[in-house]
Amino acid sequence: IAKAVQVRYQAGRADLAEVLRAQEALASLENDLLDRGCDREVALGQLNALRGAAADQPLGAPQSGPPPEQLPLPALDALTTRALQTRPELRVAAAEVARAQALGQAARAERAPDLALWAGYMASLRGGEEGRFTLGVQSSLPSFSLSGRAAAGREAAALSQAGAAQREREALRERMEVREALLQVEAARRHLRLHRQTLL
Repeated sequence: IAKAVQVRYQAGRADLAEVLRAQEALASLENDLLDRGCDREVALGQLNALRGAAADQPLGAPQSGPPPEQLPLPALDALTTRALQTRPELRVAAAEVARAQALGQAARAERAPDLALWAGYMASLRGGEEGRFTLGVQSSLPSFSLSGRAAAGREAAALSQAGAAQREREALRERMEVREALLQVEAARRHLRLHRQTLL
C-alpha cells in the first residue's frame, strides 16, 4: 500500500498527507512485528524452562494428537502442606528462628555464676616435711556483666521474633501462590472443556 501510494504521489494522483499516513502505518506495522518477535522469544524461553531445556532450543513443528488425560487435582490443603514442607525460604526462616533461640539460651546461661572446684597436694622432694593438701572453691561475680548479658538476651529475643514474622510472611505468600496456581489450572481446564465441546 505504501509503494502504491508513493507511485500515485509521483504521478500527481495522491497528496502528501496520504503518503505520510501510509508511511506511518508501515512504521507502526514494523514496530508491531518487532514486538511480536520479542513476545515469541519470551514465550519460547518460558516453554523451554517448563520443559527443562535450553532457553534458545527450537520447539519444532507443533503436532496434534489425542487430547491429554486430565487427572484430578489434589486438594488445596494437601498442595499447601507439601509446598510449606519443601519451600527453601521457609527452611531458612526456621533456621534463623532456631539460631536466635540458641543465642537467647546462651545469653541466659552466661548470666549464671561460674563455679570451679579445685584441689591440690604438695609434697617435699627432700623428705622430712609433711605433705599439704589444699581444697578450694571459686565462683565468679556475674553482676559486673549483667547489663551486657541482658542486652544479648534482648537482641536474641528480637531476632527470634523477626525470624518468626519472616516465616509467617513466607508461609502466607506460599499459600497465596499455591491458591493462585490452582485457580490458573482450573481456568485452563475450563477453557479446554469449552473448546472441546464448542465448534469454533
